[in-house]
Amino acid sequence: MTGQRDAVTAVRDLAAARLRDEAADTTTGHDPEAIREHARHIITQAVHDYADGLTFTGQPGLDPAAEADIAIAVWDEIYGLGRLQPLLDDPGTETVDVNGCDEVWVNRADGTKIKADPVADTDEQLIEMVRRWGAWQGSTARDFSEARPRMQLSLRGGYRLGAVMRVTPGPASASAATGCSTPTWTCSPPTAPSPPKPPRSWQPPSGHARTS
Repeated sequence: MTGQRDAVTAVRDLAAARLRDEAADTTTGHDPEAIREHARHIITQAVHDYADGLTFTGQPGLDPAAEADIAIAVWDEIYGLGRLQPLLDDPGTETVDVNGCDEVWVNRADGTKIKADPVADTDEQLIEMVRRWGAWQGSTARDFSEARPRMQLSLRGGYRLGAVMRVTPGPASASAATGCSTPTWTCSPPTAPSPPKPPRSWQPPSGHARTS
């Protein structure tokens, strides 16, 4: 999993830089479908460029399934809620409770509670994710720090996020690193359908041809 996360980070940074460089391009106008298709094209090409770079340096390449998994994860990182997004996309999810980066519980509509995989590698990374969501996806930028340890957000797409940061002088729980600030938060899926997004089975955008 570490190798895939490294790949997702590299491709995300590459795709995000290209999207920023093209932010002034008005060829897609304001049509949501055209914008989405353009973003899919950029992400797909970034995945291919990353895979070609592996092959060029003599490392094992990526098969189509691995490329698709990376593309979906990058989409979620840029336009969604990162590793949390697949949990929220599950129609059976009611809420997701996160207590530190690696203690993640999914509360399902049938009353069951399931432990999920970590949504970040460290608590510090999780805090940065919450800050980024507050700044990018909320209606206004929000501070999330020891001075302002609580955050309530209505995120784009209809998601609701409540986060609390507590300062732990020692290991407060199995997931809290000694002496760090551990975020605890709950995220709920939208009550209404969210805007269209690429399907979980990623396919290259229409008209896309792989370049070398």
